[in-house]
Amino acid sequence: MSVQMMSVNPSGHRIVVIGSGLCGLTAAYRLKQAGYSPVVLDRNDYTGGRTRTRTENGFVMDQGACLFPSSYTEAMALARELGLQHRMHPVRALSTVETGGGSYMFDMDRPLLSVLRMPRLGLIDKLSLMRVLPPLLKYWTRLRFDDLSGVVGADIESAEAFCAKRITRNAYDLLINPTLRSIFAVNGDQISAATMLWILKGFSGGRMQAFEGGMQTLANTIREQLDVRTGHQVNSVRRTGRGVSIHADVDGVSKTIEADYCILATDGKDLQRLYGHALTARQNRFLSDLI
Repeated sequence: MSVQMMSVNPSGHRIVVIGSGLCGLTAAYRLKQAGYSPVVLDRNDYTGGRTRTRTENGFVMDQGACLFPSSYTEAMALARELGLQHRMHPVRALSTVETGGGSYMFDMDRPLLSVLRMPRLGLIDKLSLMRVLPPLLKYWTRLRFDDLSGVVGADIESAEAFCAKRITRNAYDLLINPTLRSIFAVNGDQISAATMLWILKGFSGGRMQAFEGGMQTLANTIREQLDVRTGHQVNSVRRTGRGVSIHADVDGVSKTIEADYCILATDGKDLQRLYGHALTARQNRFLSDLI
């Protein structure tokens, strides 16, 4: 079945955004502000991607991200733009770190004090952490959320390899690696040094924030202003002579959606699945190394 994406854009352009996580929703929201009428497709029955909130028995539970630091200036600005400033609240950012001999409550709002008080982390371990400061300061102004191209010089090794040259193994095992695992759910050998430095900057000097009603509040607020269609399992995106052809399954029915432009707001795994045929071998290798 072939479906034409109807559009009332002044330019007549039909634009489809694949993925209703915060990235895709924000892209569509900015396009609408520019006068377009994008359509957002997502395979899930909800919007928000990894920021999904559930309410059961009076409890609000975030299944993915549950807070974000105030240093995420773009997210903070977007929330204020949407009138959500009164639904954002500072929260105490406590994280439990397993130390091998028990657990330790790490206070992300007071990282230096928490490091100094951390059991099983000796003086040499703590002093070795200072060796991370020079490269962090070197790239500080270039560690931008929207563009990490300025830290290409640090993107040449894993976080684990980076730390092995500078800090003790004990400091890595007890502090750095557990922190990376809590954020990315993988070990430091699967994360680039540039990403680790970005995280260290992001969690420095900012208070943790949470949305009243859960993290999905931001996604749901953006969705109210957009044409979002859930339950669309997109299988491939291909260029055509007139634009792009999007092949998807909707309620068990195969559909082909024609559009002029398509934005793929998905992770590396989905990007390869949907558009890997059009990428170079080098680009596919890069994405394969990320997942």
